[in-house]
Amino acid sequence: MDEYVEQHSSPSSELTRWIREETATRCPAWADIGSSKSQGGFLAMLVSLQRPASILEIGTFAGHGAVSMAERLPQGGRLVTVDNSAADPVALDIAQRAFAHSTVAGRISLEIADAGEYLKSTTESYDLIFVDADKPNYLNYLDVICDRQLMKPSGVMIFDNTLWGGRVLEPDLPESEDFESEPDPEAWVRLMQDDWARHVRAFNNEVLTRPGFEVVLAPIADGMTLIRVQRD
Repeated sequence: MDEYVEQHSSPSSELTRWIREETATRCPAWADIGSSKSQGGFLAMLVSLQRPASILEIGTFAGHGAVSMAERLPQGGRLVTVDNSAADPVALDIAQRAFAHSTVAGRISLEIADAGEYLKSTTESYDLIFVDADKPNYLNYLDVICDRQLMKPSGVMIFDNTLWGGRVLEPDLPESEDFESEPDPEAWVRLMQDDWARHVRAFNNEVLTRPGFEVVLAPIADGMTLIRVQRD
C-alpha cells in the first residue's frame, strides 16, 4: 500500500530525495524512523495551504520533515527544528548538510537541545508545530505547548506515529517493564515498542477529552494526528 501511495503522489524535491537516500545508506539501522516520502508530501501540502510564518519541529533526525516544510514556506517564513541528536549523530550530519542547501538556507534554525527544556524556555509562538519525537513525552509536550500558548490561535499541531504500527488496536498490551536496563538488543527493542505503544494509545485517548480540541487522526504512513484548539 505504501508503495502504491507514493507512486500516485507528486514527486518529491531533489533535496528530500537526497535526504532519504543518504539516510538509508549512512544510518540504515535508524532509517525507518525518518519521515517518509508520503509524510513529506503531506507536510509540504499543508504548509502550502496554511502559509505559516513560523514552524516549530520537535525531532529533527535527518531533516526530511524540516526540509519538506521549509521548501514551501512563504517569503520571510522560518522554521525552528529541535533535536538532541541522541538517535544517530550521522543523521544530524545529513540534516545539517541539507539545511545548508541554497533552497532552504536561512529558513531553518537547528537547535541541539532537549525538547522539553526548549519548550519551557522558548518565548516564541508558532503557526504550525510538528512533533515526531519520544512518544512517552507526547502528553508532556502537549501540556507545555498549551500551558505556555506556544501555538498561535489559528495554528495547528501535528503528532506523528499515532498508529504505532497498528499496535494501538491491541486490546491487551504487555504490562510496563523497565526496558532501559535490558541487555539483549532484540528484547530491548520489543520492550521499548510495547512501552511506546501504551504511551501512544494514552495520548490518542487523552486528546479527545481536551476541551476545545478538534482532532483528526489521519492514516498517513504510521498515523499523523492533527490538532486545532478552538479558543473563546
